Amino acid sequence: MSAEEYNEKFNYMISRIPNTKYIFEVYKKCGYSEFLMIDKYDTLSNLYQAVARQFDIVEAESLFIRNEQTGEMKRIPNTSMCVRDYVHMCYISLTLRYFLRPIYEPPTNVVYRIIFDCCNDNDNHSHP
Repeated sequence: MSAEEYNEKFNYMISRIPNTKYIFEVYKKCGYSEFLMIDKYDTLSNLYQAVARQFDIVEAESLFIRNEQTGEMKRIPNTSMCVRDYVHMCYISLTLRYFLRPIYEPPTNVVYRIIFDCCNDNDNHSHP
């Protein structure tokens, strides 16, 4: 196989990610963030578990969405609700529609920011 063939297949795979997965920027209060992908049909509990695995901790206790205009935060429930249903609920809800919005301009893939409340005041690290 050639590098060109690899690149074509890899780029095709990347272009298909939005069909089956959400991309979240997991933002830690200490300022560090990184992307996390999760299947659209996973549960919110699985989102919590995925964040814990990504940051190599036992449990993610609190995840939030934030209204970037007001700074107000709402906790993401740790339930069996489907991530896709939660995202849809945020879009149609008058009170939540400004909390979960794409953070990068098109033509990039849609990326939503979630806040991971894991850092304490003594955390001087810029990474997990």
